[in-house]
Amino acid sequence: MTTRVIPGWAVLFAILGFLFFLLGLLFLLVREERTTGFVQVQVVAPGGSTSPRSRCPTGPRSPTCSLGSPTPTA
Repeated sequence: MTTRVIPGWAVLFAILGFLFFLLGLLFLLVREERTTGFVQVQVVAPGGSTSPRSRCPTGPRSPTCSLGSPTPTA
């Protein structure tokens, strides 16, 4: 799922900018996309054998995920 939000730093700069300059309100136009959720991975060999499924979290601060481990590794 992807959501679009105004980052906290933009709100802070908009408030400070509004106190000194009216142009500070332009910071409220800044948007940031955040993607959250899981990706499920399963590898199938040509012979039909499969590896265990792995659920890997998505996002910029997500830990890496290796195949065969049911939980992500840090």
